Amino acid sequence: MSPPRFYLDQPLAPGARFDLPPGPARHAARALRLAVDDAITLFDGRGGEYTARIERIQKDTVAVSVTSFAAIERESRLRVMLAQGISSGERMDYTLQKAVELG
Repeated sequence: MSPPRFYLDQPLAPGARFDLPPGPARHAARALRLAVDDAITLFDGRGGEYTARIERIQKDTVAVSVTSFAAIERESRLRVMLAQGISSGERMDYTLQKAVELG
């Protein structure tokens, strides 16, 4: 299984050490129940991924250290266009719901 991925809106670099923001930290510690020395993947939306290790977990604080960078692109190169005719009633609601789920 691949390590969990977290988006961070901050510059990342190998060797960096910092605490995860409150939302990702809570998700890592409580929902995923990650432990010290577990590997995670971080990305900042600027291209590539960073491998990191959890150094410390205290309540809602998770300290990580970035270990390496990989120039991997996960964004699909395919362009998708969704066309929809107007439906009546709940069918249109269902179509909009599924379109939103697709992104």
